Amino acid sequence: MKRKLFRIYERFQVALPENYVRVYESTRSSSMLLEASKEGLLGVMPKMMDEGLRPEIEAIHSDKITRNFTYYPLEKVMGDKKKKSGLYSATYPVPKPILRNHDIDSEPLGRIEEAYMGDPDMKGKCAPMMIVPRIMDQEAIRKILDGRYLTVSIGADTNEARCSICEANIAMDEPCDHMRGYYYNSKGVIVPPEEPRSRMMYRRIGDFYLAEVSFVNVPSDDTARVRHPDLSTVMKEYYKTEEKLSLRLSESYYKENHTI
Repeated sequence: MKRKLFRIYERFQVALPENYVRVYESTRSSSMLLEASKEGLLGVMPKMMDEGLRPEIEAIHSDKITRNFTYYPLEKVMGDKKKKSGLYSATYPVPKPILRNHDIDSEPLGRIEEAYMGDPDMKGKCAPMMIVPRIMDQEAIRKILDGRYLTVSIGADTNEARCSICEANIAMDEPCDHMRGYYYNSKGVIVPPEEPRSRMMYRRIGDFYLAEVSFVNVPSDDTARVRHPDLSTVMKEYYKTEEKLSLRLSESYYKENHTI
């Protein structure tokens, strides 16, 4: 019997409709976003209107608990090549759309052309799924360049969202009385966070399939953001050598060179 999938979104403080597990994820503003390049970028606007803009975006981060109390393990973000999950689903079976506020009935601002894993943080955690869409919408191009479109949130489908306390699969309607963000002791009783050996309830996401990525004002993943507003200008400056191009990690490179 085929297992059903549930749509998840990663926008902060969103209501959860019945039979759906929703997740939304996003960004933190960066002072270096348009540093030393704003005038140059705006100067080539006419060309961008014809060819589109290719921003580099941190769509979702692994191994961190979002403000929606969801958790994406590294292996699930990297995805399964056979299942075409996680990273692979960004461009399979079709390039996924870039939207505003998860409005799936609106015209896309652009579509994802590339997806790859980025570097983890200094602790070896929070490796991001990087996406590079081609944005064709003229208004969206302007707002990305001037910094108004900065934070993002994913919309995805999954058949597994497990409670961190009892391991119930909430996406499959398995019974669970635990509430997201609350702390529990070994007896399943709600306790203060500072109590020794208490555990917080969050939802651990299984295999997921990207449906879209949206620009939102208040995301759940507070480090999901536009890293560079125009990757073509960044590549001219930083990716001139084969050694630096290797920063665009392949799955094999990531596994060999990073300990998570």
